[in-house]
Amino acid sequence: MADLATLSPTVTGAWNFNGGAATNIFDSTEAGLTATNPAAQGSGARLKHVSQVSTVGTATDCVTLPASALGKRVVVINDATANSMRVYTASGDFFNAAGTGTYYLLAVTKALVCYCYAANRWFAHEVSRVTGT
Repeated sequence: MADLATLSPTVTGAWNFNGGAATNIFDSTEAGLTATNPAAQGSGARLKHVSQVSTVGTATDCVTLPASALGKRVVVINDATANSMRVYTASGDFFNAAGTGTYYLLAVTKALVCYCYAANRWFAHEVSRVTGT
């Protein structure tokens, strides 16, 4: 039996996670984003795998998911003190059974978990923040 302490495995080439090349297994994150106007599909901040939005000026401000890739997962957190925000898909993509150009209205203190399950299609569900003492 081999002594595991003496093994030194080597990985060559790029690893592929969430539809793109990566050098580690951690999701990309970004905090402190600002939702922007005009609210239209393809506009607004482009999101990482986990994105926290801290500033939403009006309920028509928006962010945009990255282009879909089968198996990709994106989490959007509306951490603003006021205002819901629109979450759009990238141009040509859409949520659940809705057509292109539609958006998801994400309330304050909510998160939207999005999974790409087929070409150009995102399944999305809303999650509430858990508060404790």
